[in-house]
Amino acid sequence: MMKPTAVAIALAGAALAGCSPDAAMAVASELPFPSQQRVSDRGAFLSFASAPAEPAGLCIIDSGLTPNPDLEPVVVDREALDGGDPGDVDPGLHGTRMAMEAAAVPGNGWGMVGAAPGAVRIVSIRATNTADALSFNAYKQAMLLCELRAAKYNIKVISLSVGFQGTPTPEQLAQLEDAVKDARARFGMDVVAAAGNEGAPQISYPAAAPGVLAVGASDAQREPCAFSNTGPQLALPAPGCDLEEANPLTGAVEYNEAGSSFSAADDAAVLAALRAYRPDLGPEQAEQLMRSTAAAAGGVLDVTALFRAAGLGGVIADGEAHEPQLTPTLTLASSPAAKPTAKHRALLAKPRVRIRRHGETFVVRLLNLPRGDSLTATLLGPRHHTHRHLLRRVSMIRRTISLPVIHAGLLLLSYADPAGRAVSPQASYPLR
Repeated sequence: MMKPTAVAIALAGAALAGCSPDAAMAVASELPFPSQQRVSDRGAFLSFASAPAEPAGLCIIDSGLTPNPDLEPVVVDREALDGGDPGDVDPGLHGTRMAMEAAAVPGNGWGMVGAAPGAVRIVSIRATNTADALSFNAYKQAMLLCELRAAKYNIKVISLSVGFQGTPTPEQLAQLEDAVKDARARFGMDVVAAAGNEGAPQISYPAAAPGVLAVGASDAQREPCAFSNTGPQLALPAPGCDLEEANPLTGAVEYNEAGSSFSAADDAAVLAALRAYRPDLGPEQAEQLMRSTAAAAGGVLDVTALFRAAGLGGVIADGEAHEPQLTPTLTLASSPAAKPTAKHRALLAKPRVRIRRHGETFVVRLLNLPRGDSLTATLLGPRHHTHRHLLRRVSMIRRTISLPVIHAGLLLLSYADPAGRAVSPQASYPLR
């Protein structure tokens, strides 16, 4: 392991994909590495492991993808079911965020570092005309498009982070089951989907369909996130709350992001990377390795255990050797360190609120205000597994938040320090 210096960061980045030491130095100005999700899933090494002989394609069926510096090196194809612009149609750039979680590249001084940028190449399929949920026909057609591109881009995994509202008809479910069976049996592809954000005791579709690997959300302590759906179809949780992400347009750090969408994208990228380094593994074998190592790790995704069980200790060692060793004394341009105070040494209590509806507006009143701190809030939409950014570092002098009824969903709140890092457990409140 290299010493934790700026020079070590430069050399580590230079070792990835042959980038120059100057470019590698820029790792220090990206979102702090390792991010919370890389610590939680024990997958930091994978973000910097040398590329396999042939990277695996990850087909993301979502709201489209808008290119940015983190994605341009890893996106090999962008298409739209309607034949139009393949760019992201979601106001929050949901599909773009999923691709960044999976494979955002290090060393460019912009944005964040994804789960497996060296081993994964992104194929984006825009399956929606708006930011709305997908129809079952769109799932089937988009999966067919992934299959048609499978040989060209070595696609090993399909990722579905956009969910379906309600319960499908028997005919719709049969269509989805046939599409999943075809993807697995004929093309050898895993199908991964988000479990859902309703806090319900059952998994949402398409994750609940047979043959789909349903992924829930876990927090920094590797415990289930309060909003994450559960049920017998749940395969495993992966990081999905208290996340450290980057804005897809500006690259700016965004703390405390959440959603089982991120969990599915993370898990799909890891699964694709596993099959890139072990091309002999089929869908069932790869998923069984992931399930068994997760079960031994307390039920959550454990990338280090997974790669060891797959006989890929050399990939772990290679990634660790290239991994930048950041220290608390190294100031990151995108994440100014907050001055510690006695108040911030221990977690504050969860935010408590009173929610009332007045006509077309929800009025959220904060009840326990830590004066001088700030608040971060995220709203998980009820119709699809996405998130809308509502507030960012709002002064606690402000006691109420007003939200349009059209944004009904699950409101996630946590108090934050001056750097935007959470200093309280995340609280969840339904808006209905």
